[in-house]
Amino acid sequence: MKKTSRRLVSGRLARGLIGGGLLGLLVFWGWSLTRRPVVSRLYYVDRVYDGDTIHLSTGEKVRLIGIDCPESYDNRKLRRDARRTGESVESMIRRGKAATAFTRGLVEHKSVYLRYDVERYDRYGRTLAYVYLPDGTFVNAEILRHGHAVPMNIAPNTRYQRLFRRIYQEANEAVPL
Repeated sequence: MKKTSRRLVSGRLARGLIGGGLLGLLVFWGWSLTRRPVVSRLYYVDRVYDGDTIHLSTGEKVRLIGIDCPESYDNRKLRRDARRTGESVESMIRRGKAATAFTRGLVEHKSVYLRYDVERYDRYGRTLAYVYLPDGTFVNAEILRHGHAVPMNIAPNTRYQRLFRRIYQEANEAVPL
């Protein structure tokens, strides 16, 4: 092989490695150039527990980071939230059932991607994740956008804190009085 062809091959190889390194970096950070999550696999959602918690076919229980939906059944958290907000328990249960139905329609028996923040598990052993549909729909944000949740930020998992607050404010402004 001539010197010039070796240089040409070396140059192409170097550009390929640099390009591959950039692609690897994008995959490492979990984003593609279209801002969709890039992850190694899809997960199948077996069922929806409630508006902000799903169960995967792998057996994992996943809590959606950054949002809080009303409870859909009577429990201590529901009673605590009702006292804090002044809303009736019955009203909160109705809203919780609506949130559960919305999330069910969005992800149940479908494939999703997961993206993690700083902490991967909560104190109950649930996986903490941002959830995306294959078309790029950001599930956590959609639940907020449709008025079924409020932003809930627990440090250190606060990557989308500002985005969630903005979506929540826009959703509330869109609701007629």
